[in-house]
Amino acid sequence: MWSALGWEVRQTREGAGLQCELNLAELELPPEVSIAVYRIVQEALTNIVKYASARTVDVELLGDDEGVSLIVHDDGTGLPAGVESNRLSHGIIGMRQRVRTLNGTFTISSRAGSGTTVEVFIPLPKVIAQPAGVETAREPVALLAPSSAAI
Repeated sequence: MWSALGWEVRQTREGAGLQCELNLAELELPPEVSIAVYRIVQEALTNIVKYASARTVDVELLGDDEGVSLIVHDDGTGLPAGVESNRLSHGIIGMRQRVRTLNGTFTISSRAGSGTTVEVFIPLPKVIAQPAGVETAREPVALLAPSSAAI
């Protein structure tokens, strides 16, 4: 997933002329969480390019045994009042629904002229301790060295 996220951010940067900062902790995530994170970043970047008139975008993915946090922030024009709850905002509704399906939280905040921030938290399933010799239903989340790159 990390190379896919890097590719997505790079394509957006090159196509829209944005300055992008990408900070991804190398997490081992269940496939459904990885797909949701990728699709949320993809939708957030699409919205930034279409509507924000932003110059810079920061994408940050952090995690621990409890869950994964995603923050996408731009320095664009901000959202029009009420758009985050507008039923016609399909992209925002889709992001919110992906997170809700995984029992997570989704917030989007904005101030006119100060950009927009999408914040997501998705809890990770707990690994239940098993007696020695019995495999668990899911491997524990492995936290590896974080990576940060200006893309």
